[in-house]
Amino acid sequence: MKWRDLSECGARTLADGATRVCVRITRHEGLHQDRTGQAWETECETLARLRARWGHRWHIVYTGRTWIATTYRRPGLRPQVESAPTPGRLEKQLTRAPAPRTPLIPDPRNRDG
Repeated sequence: MKWRDLSECGARTLADGATRVCVRITRHEGLHQDRTGQAWETECETLARLRARWGHRWHIVYTGRTWIATTYRRPGLRPQVESAPTPGRLEKQLTRAPAPRTPLIPDPRNRDG
C-alpha cells in the first residue's frame, strides 16, 4: 500500500479582512476550501488565470490590496489603467474597457533620397 499525505494543504488568503486556511489534503486538485466549505483560488492562482485571459492586452499585478491592469507601453499613446479591489470587479472593468488603440506609426523615411 502506498503512503498518502493526508495533512492539510494550509494555503492561506485574506478575504474580507479575515484569514482563510485551506483544510483539504496536501497536493489536492482544484480550488482551496476553508472550514465553512467555501472554495477559493489563492492570489497567485488568480493572477495566473487573469494573465492567461487578459495578458495579451493588459499587464496585470496584485499589490496585496488592489488588482491593477495597465496597457502595455506604446509610443505616442497614454497607458490605460484599470484598478479594482477584487479580481471579479477587475474582470468586469476589463470587459467594458475599450480595446487599447494601436498608434499610427509613419512609414520609415527613405534613406536614399
